[in-house]
Amino acid sequence: MRLTRRDSCAVVAISLFFACLWIPSASARPSKPPADLIPTGRSWWCYSRWATYNPRDRASICLRSEADCNKRQAAADDDPGDESTNCRRQAKASVVTYFDVMNDEWRMWATESTRDCKDTRRFLARGDTTAISQCKLVGATFLKPLRFQANAVPGGSTWHCYVGADGKFGQCFRSEEQCLEGGVCAEQAEAWVLMGQVSGHGPQALAFPSSDECNLARDIARDSADTRVSECRKVASRPLPRPQLPLGGGERGWYCYTAAASVWIEGTCTRGVDECETRRSADATPRKPTSTCAMQEKAFAVNLGPNGVAVFPSLASCRQEAASQSVDAACEAVP
Repeated sequence: MRLTRRDSCAVVAISLFFACLWIPSASARPSKPPADLIPTGRSWWCYSRWATYNPRDRASICLRSEADCNKRQAAADDDPGDESTNCRRQAKASVVTYFDVMNDEWRMWATESTRDCKDTRRFLARGDTTAISQCKLVGATFLKPLRFQANAVPGGSTWHCYVGADGKFGQCFRSEEQCLEGGVCAEQAEAWVLMGQVSGHGPQALAFPSSDECNLARDIARDSADTRVSECRKVASRPLPRPQLPLGGGERGWYCYTAAASVWIEGTCTRGVDECETRRSADATPRKPTSTCAMQEKAFAVNLGPNGVAVFPSLASCRQEAASQSVDAACEAVP
């Protein structure tokens, strides 16, 4: 079939029309790489691999974790046509970032030398990639430090601390009962406190017997890719505020019930009988029968810090609850 000049012009016109309708996809014009594309850590763990029949066909890879490096290197050893070195630690890696067009995502490749990184850039340029960066040296990097929150540190007049079996990794608590779960405890007036937060969870205060142990724990936590930590601070006594109690319209006396589960003494008190009965019904089970709500002249209250104020029918049950929540606060008799 022979096209006339008129037909050729029509084909060109149609081609130009569809060319004007084509709009580049997001993958053809990638945005900036995400800030967390290059993983954080104190150092790198790297290994090299090459083809047995051609030792000059060499590549290297670096990861932040020794365990991840060993896993990747072991998988490389399974290929009978390849050889590799063992993972070794180094302070810096040469890193290139790029956009993978086929998977529509940003990626990075860390290598053990600038020469390897430049070879990697040339390899990437032959594939479906764009926005290939220059090679840059990356050393120790960490997540943004966590702000120290003094109000998250449990209050109390002293600390109870134990030391680990190897003389390290001891920990401190306001409650002696909780400390005894870790080993032999000693009382001390001060502890060094660190705030830590794992991604997806709230911040937590951890206390240690010495500045060295606190900073050691901080260094270990900072090596994790999903943990933010604060600086270590020395914390002495920090008394809890006195209980702020519901007065119930000026009434005096309490309505309380008790329940015994194994050796644990349970129960609570409220100013009103209706609220007491509501709580008692929710707390009662076939294995944990409760007493009826009864009037008594006084109850015992304790400030549980973030969990608020709790009121109990006896001094023993009040102290038991305070100890279970690691609160070193006095239980007060309240009329």
